[in-house]
Amino acid sequence: MTPRLQTLMSMVVLGFGCMIMCLSCCPAVVHAVQGLMKITYKYEGHFPESFDWDKSHRRFLVGSTAKGSLIAVSVVDEFVEVKDFVEDPDYAGKAAVLGVCVDSIRNRVVVAVHNINYSKPPFNAVAAYDLDSKKRILFARLDGIRAGESVINDVAVDAEGNIFATNTLGNYIWKINLQGEASVFVESPVFSFPSVVVSAKIAAVGLNGIVYHTGGYLLVGQSNTGSLFKVDLSTKEVHLTLKESLKAADGMAIRKGGSLVVVSADKMWLLTSKSDWMTATIEEELSLNASSFATAVIDKDGYHSFILHSYLTEAGEGSDRDLFEIEEKQFIKDTEDDAVWLIVIIVLFVVIITAWRFQMAHFYKQYRKKQV
Repeated sequence: MTPRLQTLMSMVVLGFGCMIMCLSCCPAVVHAVQGLMKITYKYEGHFPESFDWDKSHRRFLVGSTAKGSLIAVSVVDEFVEVKDFVEDPDYAGKAAVLGVCVDSIRNRVVVAVHNINYSKPPFNAVAAYDLDSKKRILFARLDGIRAGESVINDVAVDAEGNIFATNTLGNYIWKINLQGEASVFVESPVFSFPSVVVSAKIAAVGLNGIVYHTGGYLLVGQSNTGSLFKVDLSTKEVHLTLKESLKAADGMAIRKGGSLVVVSADKMWLLTSKSDWMTATIEEELSLNASSFATAVIDKDGYHSFILHSYLTEAGEGSDRDLFEIEEKQFIKDTEDDAVWLIVIIVLFVVIITAWRFQMAHFYKQYRKKQV
């Protein structure tokens, strides 16, 4: 084969290689082809409440209200694999894991633990475990820091590794630093400003879901008012972002691109903001099956929203349920984004093929001249 023909063949291979790379690098296309995922896992009496995605190990870490433990749920060759991850003797079987947050930067998972059996002494704590060794690397009791009833609910971690936890009954936020030193971070009258708009069943369920935003603030949901707050980490200023719109809001997650997903037992909302979360707009609302009682939502790999079906209402009825679900959900806006990516890929494909054909014609013309 002549050097000219070798060059021509290299251009062909390069052209198709670029096309394949464009197709494989677009998560939206993979998402559209594979469809939405629903993972059903078996673990008797598990009754989860919160979970998060451990990207480095490609697994979900799920906290149990009934067992007071963490399990790892992963998909291997289309089979669901469930493994025990942590059973801490300080609270396993005695308290519930109510919040889970994977801190990838520090290779740890942070959990919020509360004793939901009110006949026993109060127990509110934050613990952290190494994602590789499972060794406990932080443990902080929160009882006694402030007088009054307390229920830790959810946790978030900022860029410096500080942990922030919501107190559902006290309507304030704890802070736990890297040394495990705990304090009340912010307690504001703004948290008490909105009126209660939901049923009496959860009238006492105040601050709940919490997430850290890279802009240097927290976004916090309040279940009994359906409100959303912005908490500045530098000034501790609390701002009411959205009032009485997210009825019985529970878990929250920030998606790649900055939008916020909020879930309740029967609803799922997509929110955006053009004012750095001083205000917010509900872009979409999805209805969920209330009987499965969704309690948490996460953003997996920046493109996929997954919710956790807890079936907690059955737990209160003494059920021995052993099947639970982690389900991928998609908003209409996500499908529109898929269409945009598809158009982009088609355009790229046409450009690559056109350039390839032009290069082939050019080299063939030059080759014919040399032959003549």
